[in-house]
Amino acid sequence: MIIKELGDGFLISFSSAKRALLCAAEIQQLLERSGIGEELRVRMGLHAGEPVKDGQDVIGHAVNVAERVMDQAAGGQILLSQLVKELAGSLEGFQFVDRGEQRLKGIKQPLRLYELQPVRALAHPLDSEIDRELEELERRLREEGL
Repeated sequence: MIIKELGDGFLISFSSAKRALLCAAEIQQLLERSGIGEELRVRMGLHAGEPVKDGQDVIGHAVNVAERVMDQAAGGQILLSQLVKELAGSLEGFQFVDRGEQRLKGIKQPLRLYELQPVRALAHPLDSEIDRELEELERRLREEGL
């Protein structure tokens, strides 16, 4: 549910962390497929918690953390807190890339952030990559006479 528009952004609430992540991923994929993603680089930040209702609005620590997570994201990037990652569990077709602990403005404790990325098919099987690296190493050793 869209809670409010924030100038050029939105504050959106979801019933689950998994739904929030899938929605964020779908938005990014739609932007990419449409070609708009090259011109309009949308950044997203996700956190989970118990916001405080203030009329039609929500406020509180969870909302502040979500905004600070979003502040860390680059255009085209979906960042999320460790709490969101744990609540969502695994998502088929996606991976969580650890971006380390970050100090967020106005938040006392550092927060571990993750980037949600689609799992892209490998250009070649991993075993083939390892085999090629071993062959290259063997070739260099032969050239050096070892």
